[in-house]
Amino acid sequence: MKSRGQKALLNSIVLGGYQITHFICGLILPRFYLLNFGSEYTGIASSITQLLSFISILQFGIAGSSRFALYKVLANDDVKGISGIVNATQSYMRKIAVVLLAYIGILAFIYPYIADTTLPALDVFLLVLIIGASSFSRYFFGLTYQILLTADQRLYVYNGIAIVSTILNTGLAVLLMQAGYNIHLVKLGSATIFVLTPILLSLYVRKTYQIDRKVPQDKSVLKSRWDVMWHSIANIVHDSTDLIVLTIFTNVKYVSVYTVHYLVINGLFQIMSIFTNSLEAAFGNMFAKNEQETAYHNLEQYEFFIGCFVSVIFSCALVLIVPFVQLYTAGVTDVNYTVPLFATIAVVAQMVMCIRQPYLTIVRAAGHYKQTRNGAIAEAVINIVLSVILTYFFGIIGVAIGTLVANIFRTLQFATYLRKNIINRPLRKPVLIMLWITINTIVVCALSQLVLNAIVINSWWLWIIAGVACCCIALVVTILSAFVFYRKQLFATVNFAKRLLFKRKKSSVQSE
Repeated sequence: MKSRGQKALLNSIVLGGYQITHFICGLILPRFYLLNFGSEYTGIASSITQLLSFISILQFGIAGSSRFALYKVLANDDVKGISGIVNATQSYMRKIAVVLLAYIGILAFIYPYIADTTLPALDVFLLVLIIGASSFSRYFFGLTYQILLTADQRLYVYNGIAIVSTILNTGLAVLLMQAGYNIHLVKLGSATIFVLTPILLSLYVRKTYQIDRKVPQDKSVLKSRWDVMWHSIANIVHDSTDLIVLTIFTNVKYVSVYTVHYLVINGLFQIMSIFTNSLEAAFGNMFAKNEQETAYHNLEQYEFFIGCFVSVIFSCALVLIVPFVQLYTAGVTDVNYTVPLFATIAVVAQMVMCIRQPYLTIVRAAGHYKQTRNGAIAEAVINIVLSVILTYFFGIIGVAIGTLVANIFRTLQFATYLRKNIINRPLRKPVLIMLWITINTIVVCALSQLVLNAIVINSWWLWIIAGVACCCIALVVTILSAFVFYRKQLFATVNFAKRLLFKRKKSSVQSE
């Protein structure tokens, strides 16, 4: 049986494979969509996807509350308890799937008339139905089992299936576009593949877990969902507000501009999640066993690692995102994709989102949803109100400012709450590490800009060369500053990497 650490490592490795696959495929497909169908179709498809994601509000926090409830019964190998939670969750998710069907039908009829587009209404109608098919299958077949695997630190199973699905989807979509098929058939091919993913997940869980369908549903999970709900709504608002606001108050072509920038920005966040997604279940297990000291120590290392990641990766992104977008959209002339101020603010907003990840992980693992729900509500309100007002005056830049302000507020709120209520630690620790990241970023950007001033980036090779140079600068600056200010955490991280490498080498020798 795998230990907690082994599961976390395996989850990280497979998730790494998935995120890399998703990132690469996520760069390939939109480029083909832009060249084959133009910015308007690409913007419409992104907008529809975000509108459909709003249905997740109906979860009312059931995913988070179920995941937290499963930590304890899984730690105790309580088959009856696991079955009761899974049965209750499955029943609720299938009710959402039925509601989703109605929502898809309504959206298909009204969306062609609320979007600022010149596309035929029938084309938009069909796109909504096709894109909605994969969302329906996820709720009806797979989401409950995904929650179970996440709580049991077996998310590597889901991500393994997702790797295959993503590759197949990209290959099929590119082949169909190259063959000259329209966007509806291309999206239908994608929907077919993504419908199979939750079905395969369902088959795996049924074979692996002894889920007793006759066990009564554990309705206590449904009762606690209301506290989680506000966090879910805040996440939905964060992920969807920008595109919805742009859809309503601007032309859908600006949705395409936003989407292209976020190919990079979201991709970097997903790379970070390679190392962090499996940690919530690990921390949840610590809290379930009252291992407070272990949780404190691991939070210190987690916080430092995220600081290093943000200092290196996002510093480079601030310098390289504009030339990337210029190269990526070369040949697409129906809208201006070069908006440097928007790019900068959007990257900084995502940096703040990454910085708060350790605090968010601890709050979720400890199950403190009710205590932090007011902060979630405030974040959602700030994001919506500022985005709507500022978009009126500043266009696409307005939504980026709204997201940035909301992210800053929530990050500070999480850090403050964590100190007072879960892990007793001085507030100066998160404040100092945020200051450290900020100084690192400023220094890296200033030095990297000198490199870009010496290079005219007009090809992908030159962009890669500039990227390698910026990355080297960021690594040197971050390591040197960590040696000065966070020497203990730096050495602990290096020693952990050495132990990990040694174990892998030792196991490979033994297998030979």
